[in-house]
Amino acid sequence: MKGIISIFLVVLLGMLVWTSYFSETENLPQTSVPSTSQNPVTATAQATTKILWPLKPSIPDAVIIPTYTTDKSAPNVRKYQVKYGDSFHLILQDLGLEKELANKLAYEISKTIDLNQFQVGNSYRIQYNESNSTPIALVYDLEDRKELHIDFEDAEVAIKDKVVDISIESLDAVINGSLAQTVLKHGAPEDLADKILSVFAWKIDFRHLQKGDHFNVIYEKETSMNEVLGTRNILAITFNHEDVEYAAYGFDNGSGHELFDAEGQNMSYAPLQFDMITSLYAQKRFHPTQRRYKAHYGMDFEANLGTPIEAIKDGVITRARYGRANGNNVKIEHSKDLSTQYLHLSKIDSSIHVGAKVKQGQVIGYVGNTGWSSGPHLCLRVWYKGKQRDPLDFDFPRRPDITEQNMPEFLQHVRRINSQMSQAL
Repeated sequence: MKGIISIFLVVLLGMLVWTSYFSETENLPQTSVPSTSQNPVTATAQATTKILWPLKPSIPDAVIIPTYTTDKSAPNVRKYQVKYGDSFHLILQDLGLEKELANKLAYEISKTIDLNQFQVGNSYRIQYNESNSTPIALVYDLEDRKELHIDFEDAEVAIKDKVVDISIESLDAVINGSLAQTVLKHGAPEDLADKILSVFAWKIDFRHLQKGDHFNVIYEKETSMNEVLGTRNILAITFNHEDVEYAAYGFDNGSGHELFDAEGQNMSYAPLQFDMITSLYAQKRFHPTQRRYKAHYGMDFEANLGTPIEAIKDGVITRARYGRANGNNVKIEHSKDLSTQYLHLSKIDSSIHVGAKVKQGQVIGYVGNTGWSSGPHLCLRVWYKGKQRDPLDFDFPRRPDITEQNMPEFLQHVRRINSQMSQAL
């Protein structure tokens, strides 16, 4: 009898809880969900704390809240980032463009750029009409300081150069953690760390910086639409490592901006004129195209597409062909023990073939993005006694020093920079 009563009480209690749950649910306020045709401008006008974004077909029961920023100097421009599931066509539809116009613009976009450049996390901005808040243009950030301009009113698609502002900045900092952590801590562009490493890579082992090492750098910062793009050039820098001070000064010796020490000796031992070193020889590095950690037995130099690549020493060509991973690549044997290899070339120079003899400084190919590569660069590899080694372990020739003709102007430039840096301290 007691068992029957216990079961009855449990069932009764469950019914009470069930009834209470549904009565509370029915009293909750209903949330309005915008339709897929809703214009984002209209949605933003309806709420100040939440922005209801048009639903994506693949997420039927969710309200997506985009993160965007408004440029205070241009309040009719809003900045967004590409999200998973986005496409140019979908963004154009979500903006409320007529189907025919959206289709036409999407087709023109596909003819204008490689759609592989449309990636999650990339930035774009929408310009709205100031009087009625309707969208009139979309600008999408591309590589190499380029932008894709999509004009809704004229139905035109074009690639244009970004409007870039350059300012002279300085940073005096003590190393605390890594070089990159130190740079970011002081609010400087992240790529400034790569630029600094590129100057002193052949002088300082940046994998073993010491706490208390310090540097003072004058550099050019690039911005566009109040957004920091990065570092253009280092104009001058001193770096104190283990109580030894190194200095370098930017100067055009006739081949563009390069860095030299106070005596006019080139700081670079690379086989090309490059923008910055983006990766060193390492036993473990996250591969940008394979998306996994693996050894990187080379040294990567970011440079403009088509930049000439030179033989680092005299030698004989032992390989000049295309490989699935290495792209167009050339290998030079300098001695019985030493060889160098040049990867991801856009093309191999027509004079280069297996068995050909080359001289130091002779052009063997041009910077490219072939093979397993995520952008224009040269991967330099060094083989010593049949094994790959760190290129920084070898005493390769320097790039050209300041010419005798340019030396007086260079020395005057160094004195002027040193005076400016000492006054700033």
